[in-house]
Parts: sequence; structure tokens; C-alpha cells
Amino acid sequence: MDFQVFTGLSQEKFGNSMMKPVIQQQKLVKCMSRDPAGGSGVWAASAAVNGVGATSALLEHGHCGITACPSARSEVAALRVKVDGLQAKLREKQLELDSALESAQRHRAEADRLREDNARQLALNAELSRQIDCCEATRGSYEEVKSRSGQAVFELQEQLRRAQDRTRDLEAKLADRDVRDAGRSSAERRLTEFAASLAYHLEVSESASLDTLINRASNLAQEAATLRARSRSQEEQLAAHEAEARANRETIQRLLAEVNREHRAAAAYQTHQSEFRTGTEKLTAERDDLARQVELLEARLESNRRVLEATKAELAEKDSHVAKVDSTSRELQRRAEDSEQQLASLLQSLASTLSTQFSHVTATEEAVKERVCALCRDYKELSEASAAHEERSRKAAKQLEAQVSNSREREAQARRAEVELRDMHERLRAMESELAAGDVVRDGLAADRQKFYKYMQQLAEAMKMDQGQQLARLSDDAAHDKASTVYSLQRKVKALKEQLESRDLHMDLLRKKIGQLEERAAGRVEVERERDNENGRVRRLQKQLEKSQAQLEQARAEIVSLKAQLLECSNLKLAALEQDRELAALENTMEKLEQAARTPTAGPARVVGRMLGLDVESLAVPDYEIVNRLERLIQAHQSNVYTAVSANEAMQDMQASFLDGYTDAQRHQLSLTAASKQEPKRPPCPMCRMSRCSCRRPLESSGGGVVGGFKL
Repeated sequence: MDFQVFTGLSQEKFGNSMMKPVIQQQKLVKCMSRDPAGGSGVWAASAAVNGVGATSALLEHGHCGITACPSARSEVAALRVKVDGLQAKLREKQLELDSALESAQRHRAEADRLREDNARQLALNAELSRQIDCCEATRGSYEEVKSRSGQAVFELQEQLRRAQDRTRDLEAKLADRDVRDAGRSSAERRLTEFAASLAYHLEVSESASLDTLINRASNLAQEAATLRARSRSQEEQLAAHEAEARANRETIQRLLAEVNREHRAAAAYQTHQSEFRTGTEKLTAERDDLARQVELLEARLESNRRVLEATKAELAEKDSHVAKVDSTSRELQRRAEDSEQQLASLLQSLASTLSTQFSHVTATEEAVKERVCALCRDYKELSEASAAHEERSRKAAKQLEAQVSNSREREAQARRAEVELRDMHERLRAMESELAAGDVVRDGLAADRQKFYKYMQQLAEAMKMDQGQQLARLSDDAAHDKASTVYSLQRKVKALKEQLESRDLHMDLLRKKIGQLEERAAGRVEVERERDNENGRVRRLQKQLEKSQAQLEQARAEIVSLKAQLLECSNLKLAALEQDRELAALENTMEKLEQAARTPTAGPARVVGRMLGLDVESLAVPDYEIVNRLERLIQAHQSNVYTAVSANEAMQDMQASFLDGYTDAQRHQLSLTAASKQEPKRPPCPMCRMSRCSCRRPLESSGGGVVGGFKL
């Protein structure tokens, strides 16, 4: 509102300054009707006054238009500081995004390495399970030999106890291995979840990991089929399998609990992903709006820049034109001695208008010019600052477009991660169904194993009873059959020794493999530590991402404020354009005045005829008619004695235009007498009743016709 009021006042001043020279010109033209002999001198004075008045109006308007430059310059400086801060923040965000991408690549490489390690561990576990099956087969054969042999069993009890201790140790180790396998499976699931979440956050496809998961599922199905066949054929190994079944049940329960937790996490992840999609859609819409607004602002800034360049050229031309006007005003000042005091007062008024509370301008043309040049320089600095601001806004628009492209790529990667997550859920369901079928088969085998134990106990009791009765009844036959029994027992002992040796070899192999498994378990611990470290890194990256999003929102708010400031700048530029238009109008008026000053004055006859009320423009009035009217006027005023007729009665025959010119000339003459106090006063002229006229001067060669010794 203040700026609009200021522009209205400047326009009002401009209108007043434009009207003053025109009024003065009309007064001087009418005055010439009463001063025909001194027409050229009065016209020169009027031209001087008109030129000086136009110059003062132009300078006053320039001063009013440029007083708004300091405030605009301060606003542009504030905008420049804000744009610099935005650029620094955008650079920091770019660096953070680059570091996040590098860490994502490192996480991807580590995840691939962990997948390969898991594949190797699965192969080793399959080999260990096959070797354990072989050991259990040898143990079953050893128990069969023990049931058939009588006395050899008592001799080999100590060896069997040792073997049982070893087997117990092995079973404990196998139980530990099962627990570790369960931990490994859970770690593998967590690793897959981590890879999926990492792929989601890092927007990376996981096609290779899906192939490895399919191969593992097929291997597990084959191993389950072989285990079923072996469980049917080897019922004697149920004791060892019972402990394994219990451990497997516990692990399955833990796995089911983990699967439920993972389902909950997946549901939460889906909700979070839907929220993220909505957020991304909002961001894309906002980005499109910002892009359109930036394009509009760029177009406006380009048009404003062109207008500023045009105004600069016009101002340069105006400066040169003002210099010419100043030179002409000096020449007019030398010719017209009466206008010196008016020029001094004009310079004083210009100095007062151009001076401010911080700087004082002296009443000289040089000081006024310097002040105008300083205002022009301020205007140029403002235009340069606006151009720099435009360039910075373009850079900010380019950075926004780069961020929008990155957000689109992230959306595509998130969609691919969703498809992969659905495939993983389907495979998990298939594995759960297979595990449930395995549980049912294991329950059936446990029931069969209990029945087999009862049958074996009953058979042992029956065999002991039969052996005691046989010893009681057939004590005599024992001596005869002793040799044959000893021979058969020796053969059985040899067979048992061979079996024990083979079993020792298998046990050595198992010890070596158990040592390797322990080493690998230690490696797993390290892998889990690394995985925990990676999880911590991922959390830190998520926090950094949230911080960057908050900073992005702040940057958007600052961009909105910058747009508001750009609108204010556009308003200022519109005001500057209006001032330029006013300056152009002033220039046109100045040119017209200069043309009027350059053109020679009309002939004395035309001037006198116009002042006498004759239509000399449209009709060819003869000179004798003008002379007759002048003679009547001279006869009325030439006598030495005043007549009884007043001036008003003498001029009743004159037209209204002549009377108006007469009154205006009198007023102008009064102003001239007040300005020329230094000259000596003269008695009034008997013709025109004025103290300053050219009636008493001799006839000069530059005039027109002569009537009664006076210049027409």
C-alpha cells in the first residue's frame, strides 16, 4: 500500500510539473499581443522558462522513482542470503544420499557373501546327516549281535559302555548341532528378511537370492524323502531318533513362533509401505506444482530482465538528453537575464528534493547530475542483483528435478521388493505344510518305536527263562556242544572286532567333522556379530533418511517464501515499468518543447493578427486590415492627455480572445517586474502602459512591416 501511495503521489507531481510549462507558454503567447516589437526577446524568455520547468519535472520524477531502490536492494540481499542457504542445504543432502548409496552397495555385497556361506553350511549339514545315519546303522547291527551272543556280551560290556559314552557325547554334540541348525535357520530367515528390507530401503532387486531359496527347498524335500525311507527300514534306530524328534519339535515350535512374528512384521511392513506410497504420491504432486511454478517464475524473470535492459538503454539516452537540455538551459540563461533568479530558485528546489537526511545536495547543476548518476547506479545494481537471483532460482529448479527423478527410481525399486516379498510368503507357506507332514510321520514312528521296545523287553525275558531251563536240563549236553559253541563264539568275536574297528574309524571321522563344525559355528558367531553391526548401520541410515526428509520439508517451506518474495519483486518491477512509461511521456514532451524552441517564431503580422482576434490560421487576412486595427488602437492611446474613455470602454470593440490575452500579459508582466528588481525602473510606456517593453527601441532589420515607426 505504501508503494502504491508513493507511485500515486509521484504521478500527481508529474502531472503538475507537466502542466506548469504549458500554462507559462500560453501566458507568454498572450503577452506578445501587447508587446509586438519585443516578441523575440519575450519568446526566448518563455522558452528558457519552459525548458527549465521541463527539466525540473523530469528530475523530480526520476528522484521519486528511484527512492524505492534502497528498500528493493535490501530485499534482494535477503533473498540472496536465503538462496545461498538453500543451495548449501541441497549440497549436504546430496552428499548424504551418496553416502547412503555407498553403504547400501556394501550391505548388498555382504548379504551375497552370507548367502554363499549358508549354502556351503547346508551342504555340510547334509553330509553330516548321512554319516550319522551310517553310524546309527552300525550301532543297530552291533545291538543285534549283542542280543544273539550270550557270553560275548558279558565280555564286551565294558567296550559297549565306552562306546555308549562316546555315542552319548556324540548325541549331545548332535543335539548342540541341531540347536545350532535351528539358530542357523532362524538366522537365515532373519537374513532373508534383512535382505528384503535392505532391498526395499536400498531399492535393489534380489533375483539371485530367490534362486538359491528354491534350490534349498528342493534339497530339503529330497532329504525328507530319504529320511522317511530310512525310518521305515531301520526301526532299531528309534531310540536315537526320539531325542532328535524332541529336539526337532522344540525347534519347529520356535520356528512357528518366529514365523508368526515374521507375519506380524510383514503386515506392519505392508502398512508402512502403503503409507510410504501415499507420501510419495503427495510428494510427486507437490513436485509437479513446484516445477510449474518455477517455470512460470523463470518466464517472468526473463521478461523482467529484458524490460530492465530496455529501461537501462532508455535511461542512458535520457541521461544524454538531460545533458543536452542542461546545455540549452545554460545558453538560454545567458541570453535571458531576467530568468537567472528563477533558475537559481529551480536549482535550489531540485537540491532540496534530491537531498535526504543522510546526504545533502548543493544547489548546483553538477551536484544534481551526480545525484542522478548515483540513483542510476543504484538502479543498475538492483538489476544485476535480480539477474543473480534468477540464476540461483534456475539452479534450485535443476536440483529439485534431480531429487524428483531419484524418488521415482525408489518407487520402482519398492514395487519390485513387494513382488519378491509376496513370492517369499508363498514359499514359506509351502515349507510350513511340509514341516507339518514331517511332524505327523515322526509321531507315528515314535508310537511304533514304543511298541518295539515293549516287544524287545518281552523277548529278552523269554530268552533268559529259556536259557536257564536249558542249562538246568542239559548240563550234560553242554560239554559236548562246548567246542562248537566256542568256535562259533570266536567267529562272532572276530566279526564284532571288525565292526568295532570300522566303528572307531567312523568315530574318528565324526570327530574331525565335529571339529570342523565347531570352527564353522565360531565363524557363524562372527557372521551374527557382523549382521548385528549391519542392522545398526541400517538403523542409522534410516535416521539419516528421516533427517533428510525433514530438511527437504524445510527447503520446500523456504522455496515457498522465496516465491512470495519473487512476487513482491515482480510488483516492484511493474512499478518500475510504470515509471519508465511516465519517463517516456516526459521525454516526448521534452522533444516537443525542443522542436518548438528550434522552430522559428511566426511572422509578426500573424502574431499581431492572432492577438487582434483575426483568424489568420484558416483565412488569408491582408496586411492593411491588420494596419487599420493597429491604427485605431494607437489613436486611442497615443495622445499626451488622458481621454475620458477608460481602457475597458476602448477595448469593447475587441474580441474576447484579445481581452484574455491582454489580462494574461498584464499578470506575466507583474511577475517579470518582481523578478527584475536590480534593473532601474523606467516610466511606463504610453502605448502599452508597461515599464519593460520594446516600443521605444529603434526599428531593427529583423522585423516585418513598419507602422508609425514601430516594429510589427
